[in-house]
Amino acid sequence: GTAEALEGVLGDKNRLIVRLTHLGGERDAALLRAGCSTDSEGVRTLLLQQAGDDELLDLWTAVTEAGRRCREKNRANGGLVEVSLHAVRQALGVLRGADETPLYGPAGRALAEGNSRSLAKA
Repeated sequence: GTAEALEGVLGDKNRLIVRLTHLGGERDAALLRAGCSTDSEGVRTLLLQQAGDDELLDLWTAVTEAGRRCREKNRANGGLVEVSLHAVRQALGVLRGADETPLYGPAGRALAEGNSRSLAKA
C-alpha cells in the first residue's frame, strides 16, 4: 500500500543522501588538491583553469541554477507541509478534546469565538 511505497521511497532517498555525501567529499578533496576552495566559486575556478572552452563552465552554471531552483521549491514545499501539519494538529486536538489553540493573541484580543467545548465533549 501507500505506507510500503513511502518506506521504499524513503529508503531510496537515504541511500542517495549517503551517496551524495560521499561524492561531495570526493569533490572537495579534488578541489583542495587543485588548490581551489571547496565552494561553488572553487568549482568555477577549477573549470576556468581546466576547460579549453566554455562548455564545462556552461554546464556547471546550469547545474548550480537547477540547484538554486530546487532549493526554492523545497523551501516553498516545506512551508506548505508546515502549514498543513499545524492544521492537522489543531484538528486532532479538537477531536481529542485537547485543543491547545491560543485563545488570545499577543495584543490580548480574542483569536477565536464561539463555543469552547471540544467535539469529544459535545
